[in-house]
Amino acid sequence: MTAGLCELAALVGCSWSYETAAGVLKRLRGVQFSAEHVRHLTNEQGKALASQQHEQAWQILKGAVGLQRMRSQHGQEDGGMPSGITREAWRARSGWWPVTSSRWA
Repeated sequence: MTAGLCELAALVGCSWSYETAAGVLKRLRGVQFSAEHVRHLTNEQGKALASQQHEQAWQILKGAVGLQRMRSQHGQEDGGMPSGITREAWRARSGWWPVTSSRWA
């Protein structure tokens, strides 16, 4: 079984019921899978993707923590705001604005 076929099985498995997905695979690729096998392939692909996304998020988080440490060591403890610039000017330059409406609270 190829990686492409596993990916296709996961795609149709998350798009339709597993039984319908098995029928679609038979029509598209001529392969006979049971609904249970489509479910298994869909779950395996989902686990692999979740693991990959988790690792990417962890790398981003580690980078952000390291960046925050660097900022605090260089006297930029307010979210990286350089000294000598007002908070309002920094917000305008960075595009960050606090939510002031109570409906967003």
